[in-house]
Amino acid sequence: MKYHKSRILIGLILLAGTWGCGEKIDPGTTQNPSGAPLKLATMNAQLSPRPALYEAVGTVTAEISSTIAANTNGIITAVRVREGQSVKAGELLLTIDQRQTAARKQQAEAALNEARQGETATAAAREAAVATAELARKTLTRYQGLHADEAVSEQEFDEIKARFAAAQAALRQADDLVLAAASRVRQAEAALAESQVFQGYARILAPYDGLVTARLVDPGELANPGRALLRLEQNQDYRVEIMLPELYIGLINLQQSVPVRIPALDNLALTATISTIDPAAAARSRSFLVKLALPANPDLRSGMFARAAIDVGRDQLFVIPASAIVVEGQLTGIFKIDEKKLAHYRLIRTGRQLDNGVEVISGLSSGDIFVLAPPATLKDGTRVESAL
Repeated sequence: MKYHKSRILIGLILLAGTWGCGEKIDPGTTQNPSGAPLKLATMNAQLSPRPALYEAVGTVTAEISSTIAANTNGIITAVRVREGQSVKAGELLLTIDQRQTAARKQQAEAALNEARQGETATAAAREAAVATAELARKTLTRYQGLHADEAVSEQEFDEIKARFAAAQAALRQADDLVLAAASRVRQAEAALAESQVFQGYARILAPYDGLVTARLVDPGELANPGRALLRLEQNQDYRVEIMLPELYIGLINLQQSVPVRIPALDNLALTATISTIDPAAAARSRSFLVKLALPANPDLRSGMFARAAIDVGRDQLFVIPASAIVVEGQLTGIFKIDEKKLAHYRLIRTGRQLDNGVEVISGLSSGDIFVLAPPATLKDGTRVESAL
């Protein structure tokens, strides 16, 4: 029994040695199968002209956005809106205690009444001055005739002239007082109008139709001039603000169309228009602020992330059909056909997804022949014949 086992073991060793001495196959390469070559559709790689696009990232902002601040002092008595609430132009948003502004208005009204009374008094005084001046004039005229006939003394005539001069001076003074009284009336009217404006400051109204984006105060807090109360934006017109490097600023124009995508809205595609190009670059980044006007869309919100593809000229690139790409694990490649008409799997690096295919950044040269739609049975080293 031991003898037979030894013979069997020796036979297996000899058989294994025979297999090991066969033809060597290089790693990653299969022998070309016998029989007719595979007939597959192929394509010659050629550079294609395409727009050179610079992908900029930006932020969606409202065309009109306001921070509503207080213009008067007082305790906030009510805040009638909340974040996210839509409001109409003229709608009451917030109220401030009106007692201080009401007192100011009463003072202005009292001052106006006093100024008007003063104006009435000065007008009456002027009328008296006019009458006195007229009497002095007539008296002087009579005494001039008497003086010519030497019917009055020089002293009497001088007294009459002095009275006339005094009456004229009093009339001029009355005119000045009337003008001053009229000026005080106008000042009092202006003060009253100002107090009425300040009284209006106690009622904060929406300046336009929009959306409340921030409520910064609560009832009971003190309002003072300049303190921010609410933030409001017009939720109809939006734009995207991007920073464009100085290298490309001379390649864009106002009203140029720009494709924009909003990732937060399922990659929503919109066509924006360049509305503003800042004339000066930011000193640190050497980039220019560019504003892109967006078409109306009810789903847009301020602060959303956006991607914009800016056309900055023309470029030459390789574009191949997606069907030609074979993904093996983490490797991406295509089957190239060499001069012996053998297919070889070669790695490539892909870029953007374009309308007519996929951009190839590296791994492809002009004139390379590759298989358009490699079947699953295609192996490295297989002979391929181009199908018509």
